[in-house]
Amino acid sequence: GRQRRRRERRMERVKSERIEQTDTHGALGLPGIDSLSTESEEMSITQQQQEEEEEQQTRHQKQRTSSSSSNQQQRTSPSTKPKKIPLSPAAASPANLPHYTEAERINNTGNSLMQQKHFQRALDTYTAALQLAPAGPNSHVYYSNRSAAHLSLNNYESSIRDSERSLALRPEYAKAHSRLGLAYFACGRYEEAVEAYVRALEIDPENDWSRDHLEK
Repeated sequence: GRQRRRRERRMERVKSERIEQTDTHGALGLPGIDSLSTESEEMSITQQQQEEEEEQQTRHQKQRTSSSSSNQQQRTSPSTKPKKIPLSPAAASPANLPHYTEAERINNTGNSLMQQKHFQRALDTYTAALQLAPAGPNSHVYYSNRSAAHLSLNNYESSIRDSERSLALRPEYAKAHSRLGLAYFACGRYEEAVEAYVRALEIDPENDWSRDHLEK
């Protein structure tokens, strides 16, 4: 029975101490335990709201930035530029340029004049073709043809010079080597003539004209 009474007194003492502590907090104007927990909860809710607002602002800024960058890319996009249509190989060839086409026509006229034995007129015609295309895709032919015209007019040195000009543009042009050999032969430069004929046959073994002159 004594132990029971002691326990009861001890319990009453503890209760009275709790009441005193509560009164003391109220007297000093300090919040109690419950009010402290309520304020901390309110503070955490406020912080969460602020964080959510900041996250929303950040998302809005990112969206504005991405939309502005996409607009700039659309303005500067190369897809809006017209595509270049490549020319066909035939159209892009220098031989199809107007002055080269005209030079080729003039050269053909010179060939007709040579067949008619109008050598001076043919020579002048080849010169006109070369003035249009001094280094064109077929200029080596024009020089070689003019060499033949000089040769027909007994202008041997001029014939040699034009054959050399032709070979400077196209070293493997067998006909120019043949005409060079004939011009050397006409000048009496027989060794050089032989060399030119041999070179022509090396390039074109079927060149009967060079073989006949070489045998002579």
